[in-house]
Parts: sequence; structure tokens; C-alpha cells
Amino acid sequence: MIKIKKIDILDGLELKEATFRDKHFPTHFHDTYSIGIIKNGIENLKIRDKKFIATTKTIVIINNYELHSNSFYNNDNWTYQTINLNSDALAFLSRKTIQKTNDNFVFQNLIEDDFLFNMITNFHNVSNLNSYSQISEISKYLIQNYLVEKEVDKLNYQNLENIIHEIKILLDCQMGDKINIDRMAKKYNKTSFQLIRAFKAHTGLTPIAYLILIRLNNAKKLLASGNTLIDTALECGFFDQSHFTNCFKKYFGVSPKQYAENHSNLKSE
Repeated sequence: MIKIKKIDILDGLELKEATFRDKHFPTHFHDTYSIGIIKNGIENLKIRDKKFIATTKTIVIINNYELHSNSFYNNDNWTYQTINLNSDALAFLSRKTIQKTNDNFVFQNLIEDDFLFNMITNFHNVSNLNSYSQISEISKYLIQNYLVEKEVDKLNYQNLENIIHEIKILLDCQMGDKINIDRMAKKYNKTSFQLIRAFKAHTGLTPIAYLILIRLNNAKKLLASGNTLIDTALECGFFDQSHFTNCFKKYFGVSPKQYAENHSNLKSE
């Protein structure tokens, strides 16, 4: 069971509630911050290379572009609710509430805090009239209490950081195009094997897996905006509808058609 809705503030704030059983989501990332709570059950999580078990009333924060996987625990159901907030919206809220200009926040992943849990729970039931003030308070509370210093990425794989950064920008800008790993590797005087291994060492994903996730995250935005399934798939570089549907469901637990149908916009009152 999955329910998704958008609130007509902050570039379409997304709320999600889902219950899963015997479900495993492979390693992936979101281009938004996921501020979630476990309403019932237990969830297994792997965030970057650390393993966690989130029980009922645990708050789970997945930072934007943070690699993670999640699955059921001991064949039990787990129910969670999330607020998906993009980085620009969070930066805007931080400037408005505490005059903090940082636009690259990193939060503690698992939190035990009854007050924050209740704030997030109440937000899922809030009317559109009060939603802005409540998400402002949640953001402010998180920044003031659960901000952590961003770990310096000490990984230096054959001094390829600049190359990997260029490739990520290329994939972000040309996500609808087919990529040629051999040609890309030749540009940097590397073999395809060297390039793929270096990219995975640096990001945790192969270039193809990274590109698929960029495409899927963009597909969510297009579907939420009312684009058709066919147009969305083609614009995001999926020329096989069944492949698009299978990838979308694999990472998000719901088909693109169901995602589009479940999106209900809360109009401003």
C-alpha cells in the first residue's frame, strides 16, 4: 500500500506513506532529503556502508544523493511516512528561520526524538493552510539539533576525482542520451574497466546505475507534473516501456502508472 500526495508549497513538497512486506530496495539515492518515520514494524537499512535497524518511532533521515538500501526485517511488515524536501527548499527555509546560508546540509541518519516524531506525524495530517509554518519548524529543529559535519571524502582512486566529477555532470546534463563507456574512457586515456571501477569506487555505483537513478528521479518529477508515461519515459532516455516500468518499480516500490495516479495535489486554500 502506497499513498503519495503533493502539497502546493516549496516547489511541490511530496508526502509518502507506504507499507511493505518481503520487500527489498537495492542501493539507490534520491535527489531530495527524505525525512521519514517508522510508524510500525522494523526496517533494515544500509546507508553508505553502515548498517542500521530502525524500529517503530525511529526517525530516519536520508540526505540528498546519499546511497542507501532498505528492506524488511524477519518477514514482518513495516510502515513508514516520509517528507521529501528538495535542497533548494531546505536552504530557503534555513535562511528564513535561523539565517543560516549553508545549502549542503548533512543530518544524522537515525534519530530517537519523541517531539520530532510527533511534529512529523502531525505534518502528514496538516491542512494546506498551516503546512508552511509546520515544515519550517521541522526544518529549523533538524538544523539546530541534528546537523552533522560533512565527512571529508578521503577516497582518492588514482587521482580520478576531477574526472569522476566531470562524468557526473555529463550524465546529469545528458541523461536522456545513450552513453558510450568506451568513448568516455578513451577521452580520459583509460580503459572501460578502469573507468567503471574508478567511478564505482568513488560513488558506490557504476556509471550506468548512476544514470538510471538520475533518469528515474527526473521521471518522478515529470509524472507528478502531469506528463504522460510515454513522454516521460522517452524524455528520460527509456525507449523500452517495460524496462522503464520495471526499473521504476524496483527502486520506488510502485509502477510509474500507479505513482502518477496516486499523486493528488492539495490546492491552496
